[in-house]
Amino acid sequence: DRIVGVGSGIAYGALGFVGNMIVDEGHRHRGIGSAILTSVIDFLAGRGATRFELYATPEGRPLYAAHGFEAIGPSTVARMPRGIAV
Repeated sequence: DRIVGVGSGIAYGALGFVGNMIVDEGHRHRGIGSAILTSVIDFLAGRGATRFELYATPEGRPLYAAHGFEAIGPSTVARMPRGIAV
């Protein structure tokens, strides 16, 4: 009777970005993340995405690897506090 997993996807033309993949800790390793990821990929493919990217946490890497994702290099995250003039 409650939500135990979520995921999202945004299509930018041929690029599909997978994000916000979260499964409640007590419900992990039951196929929920896999089902959500499959649905997100299908959603993005249906909107014309042919390349998929995501940011993987160490906990999520095995799930993504099982779906064919592979690391292509290190990434960098930059954060800019609100109110900073650009």
